[in-house]
Amino acid sequence: MWVGLLWIIGVYAAAAAFVHFVHTQVRDRPSHTRYYLLKTRNNQADIEWILRSLSWNTSLTGRQTRIGVWDQGSTDDTEGIARIYSPRSCAEIQWLPSSAAAEVWMKDRQMDQVIVVDMNRKEDAANLPLH
Repeated sequence: MWVGLLWIIGVYAAAAAFVHFVHTQVRDRPSHTRYYLLKTRNNQADIEWILRSLSWNTSLTGRQTRIGVWDQGSTDDTEGIARIYSPRSCAEIQWLPSSAAAEVWMKDRQMDQVIVVDMNRKEDAANLPLH
């Protein structure tokens, strides 16, 4: 009976040590925040599913994602959809209403890699992790 109890305590201690080891490895590695700048113009049909895909990817990978949505003069409901979805997202979404705001957003992230996606160019969608 004592042998079984010692066995259980030993397995528990080994599991706790393993969890602490993994935690220190994850904590000590550099943060890998992903930055996306989405350039939109009348993209109400696409903006929600792209934001949902980026948010879903954020929750799956555990990597922080920050998204700047730069509107270039939409006349449809692109802005409204993005603003409604922003509070529900796992990713941090910031609305950039002008080129000046987009430039400031990019300048603040000059040391980081920002993936710029023009939503009116279908070949730019290859830069997005859309699962």
